Amino acid sequence: MRNTLCLRAGLLAALLSGCSGGPTVQQTTGQDHVWHQRFLREHLTLTLLDSNTVEFTSDRLHPAHPTGKDDSKLRVGSSLIMVDDHASTTYVIRSLAATDAYVDYEAKFDHRSFGKDLITIDTGTVTVPYAKP
Repeated sequence: MRNTLCLRAGLLAALLSGCSGGPTVQQTTGQDHVWHQRFLREHLTLTLLDSNTVEFTSDRLHPAHPTGKDDSKLRVGSSLIMVDDHASTTYVIRSLAATDAYVDYEAKFDHRSFGKDLITIDTGTVTVPYAKP
């Protein structure tokens, strides 16, 4: 009985103190736009194949759903990922125009290893010019 009362008192204290049991999630839009624009222009090469397909090469990004067949071709809606110990970024081909690809991004960073109970998520859209033939 005493253990049950202590458990209930602990739960009540956690609820009253605003303890949610997980990290705070902070969402932004376009906060890191410039960084992602620069990163993709330096580490991603796109060649337009047709109105729905590009061929890509990259030294940092990988297909989100590799098939093993021809993973160098991406269609509108396809994704590329970059993951490390504390962060992950997903890039999705939104649309293909005459000179640029429009790429949506979602970047997540987990600050808990650095002493903050926080996960930040930034989303946005950047343009990536096609490689010159």
